[in-house]
Amino acid sequence: MTRDIALGVIALVFSVFYVTEASKISRSALGDAVGAGGVPMTLGWIMGGAAILLIAHQLWMRRAGPLIEAKVTEAFETPGRTALVAGGVVLIAALYIAAVRWLGYLPSTALLLAAMFLYQRVPLTWRTAVVAIAGSFALWLLFDAFLGINLPNGLLSGLI
Repeated sequence: MTRDIALGVIALVFSVFYVTEASKISRSALGDAVGAGGVPMTLGWIMGGAAILLIAHQLWMRRAGPLIEAKVTEAFETPGRTALVAGGVVLIAALYIAAVRWLGYLPSTALLLAAMFLYQRVPLTWRTAVVAIAGSFALWLLFDAFLGINLPNGLLSGLI
């Protein structure tokens, strides 16, 4: 058993325990739509899903054969370069935070994802555009529609 499978099993056991304990959090009359146990339950389920994916991935990799070594990019060869790369991510995040109220959650998150793709030197093709738009929509569904967290509409105020 590899270390990743062992870690996946440990994380899965811990997530089951975590979800079990989070389900015991009582609902308050003063609580919001998510409730006091909403975030812990969500985190527990996400951790369990990630653990299952980790285990499945390792089992698949055993079946698929040995990995090909990946090259380390120049971004991580020196500490100074790594700090510059991190600074660029922080700058993109700051621009996102500044724009989200004005543009709204959906377009600004799609632009954030597209900007991160470009910053990571992923060419902007129709596939990456679809991933950015679909990712923005999926996150909006999770937070706004599923969890009931009101996200800024911005320019789309009349449409959403």
